[in-house]
Amino acid sequence: MDQPTLFAKPLDTTLETVALSDIKPGEASTVIKSVGTVGVLQPILLKVSADPAYRYEIVEGNRRDHSARHYELTVVPALITDGSAAQLAAARAIANTARSSNPVQEARAWDAVMKAGVYADVNALARDFGVPVVTVKQRLKLMKLPPHLLDGILERKIAEGTAEKIANMDDTYRTRALVLYQEVTAKGERFTDTHLKEVRARREGDLTRTALSALSALPSAQPLLSLTPVEILAEEVRRLARERNVDLQDLLAALGAAPPQADPGTPTQPTVIPVPAAPVRVTPPRPVQPGRVSLGVRN
Repeated sequence: MDQPTLFAKPLDTTLETVALSDIKPGEASTVIKSVGTVGVLQPILLKVSADPAYRYEIVEGNRRDHSARHYELTVVPALITDGSAAQLAAARAIANTARSSNPVQEARAWDAVMKAGVYADVNALARDFGVPVVTVKQRLKLMKLPPHLLDGILERKIAEGTAEKIANMDDTYRTRALVLYQEVTAKGERFTDTHLKEVRARREGDLTRTALSALSALPSAQPLLSLTPVEILAEEVRRLARERNVDLQDLLAALGAAPPQADPGTPTQPTVIPVPAAPVRVTPPRPVQPGRVSLGVRN
């Protein structure tokens, strides 16, 4: 059963002008320079604070709050909401991702709400955020990567598509790719699919060696197409004899046959079955009728 949407109706909000002294300071360190010129134009989303020292705490808008304090403003526009904890967590993620289509920002926001248990599955998250399920899954796979590589996407050291390929690798090869990424970017180069081919080629080589090793352990690993029908049957009989712990000499005696005495210098020739020629059908000539002969000409 699908999880119902968290937003069956829009959140109830009230637009107010709130004193900064009533807001619990948020966690931010960067300053928005435009706030020093025109002030805070976009309202900060607030909820009632659980801390008795403050009336409100921030749901979304930490940088605006920090910038307002940095430029010594006393009040800010704010939206006060009384949504549930799950709704507020989802609203924070939606607000963080709505400002840009940054894949890393989306990945981090969606991963946070999934880990917080806000959504039971990615289908419910995709429905509330209005994005395809496949996009959510792709973003969440990026969270398998370490923070420095995610930052590399933002810094254009690696393309999002290349990062997704690394995220889809097994742990062993993902680790190798990450080491190679550090080596390449340390030289000031951009990590591309071309660099990743080295790791993928090594992976394919390892898989090939593993497969050949497994085949070499099989008694029937020799190329069957080069064997005669008798040799193929003989190999199958040997395999069955080994599995059932039957001696081949005892098997031959039970069959009433003696071991073949083949000339070691004479190669085994496959049996040739003659194919009879198809009969030739002869059509007898049509009899000539006596009388007039029609030449196909009329008067």
